[in-house]
Amino acid sequence: MSELLDEIEVLLRKGEIERAFGLVKDKDTDSLAGGLIERIIFHIKNEEYDFAGTYFEFLEKIAIDNGIKEKERKHLANAYLNCGNAYAKKKDFDRAIEDYKKAIKFNPEYAGAYYNRGLAYGKKGKFDNAIEDYNKAIGFNPDFADAYTNRGSAYNAKEDFDRAIEDYKKGNRFKS
Repeated sequence: MSELLDEIEVLLRKGEIERAFGLVKDKDTDSLAGGLIERIIFHIKNEEYDFAGTYFEFLEKIAIDNGIKEKERKHLANAYLNCGNAYAKKKDFDRAIEDYKKAIKFNPEYAGAYYNRGLAYGKKGKFDNAIEDYNKAIGFNPDFADAYTNRGSAYNAKEDFDRAIEDYKKGNRFKS
């Protein structure tokens, strides 16, 4: 498997995604997806975001054309979340939001992805979007203290002080 992954990496570095896809067309994509996700995380940790993006593009093509199991979809969602977090640390909130959207696409019930996207929207001053995402995060995880607290901050920024106070209290209650 590692030889195949190495071949794929060489082709992806050359921008030859279709040729790389040809190598995996009839392979077990579930075990392959795990190896690709590990490489994506490696490149993110090494701040090779553009190349990690190429891997994402390749993995999405596999997921769409061949399908991948639920477990691998969740791993892919987590990889997108990590990439979004890296962009957020760089204060590139637009790219972070795009990666959080992709995380949600692969795992629509991922409370952490909604929460982090809410944080990014909040940093951009888009408080209605942030509140909407915090609502989703809380819907999937009703004890999510930080989601309540940050939703309270968004309400506070909108000068909806009663709702802000209510959410701050809920956040504190769940932190205890």
